[in-house]
Amino acid sequence: MLMESKLSIGQMTTAVEKNHDDLAEFFYRGEDMKEHYSWLEQNLVFEIAHNASKYGVPSITVHDSFRVREEDKEVMDMVINGTGFDEIVLKECIL
Repeated sequence: MLMESKLSIGQMTTAVEKNHDDLAEFFYRGEDMKEHYSWLEQNLVFEIAHNASKYGVPSITVHDSFRVREEDKEVMDMVINGTGFDEIVLKECIL
């Protein structure tokens, strides 16, 4: 069901900024930073899929989520929670 907001775009933007003030420093950094954040997210998704394969868990990535067998859910949760950006940054520094 499609719902229309009673807030204007400006009011919605202000609400997001207010509710996520701990992330405010990352807002409005321009197109280059948007691309960089997108690149980081993509690499994190692929790193999680790679780490899951080490545990014998096949996965299909769908944007920023994963399709796994029901019986692999607990292992996948562990892999997701145990994979961080530090692994990506370390790999990029080595390359």
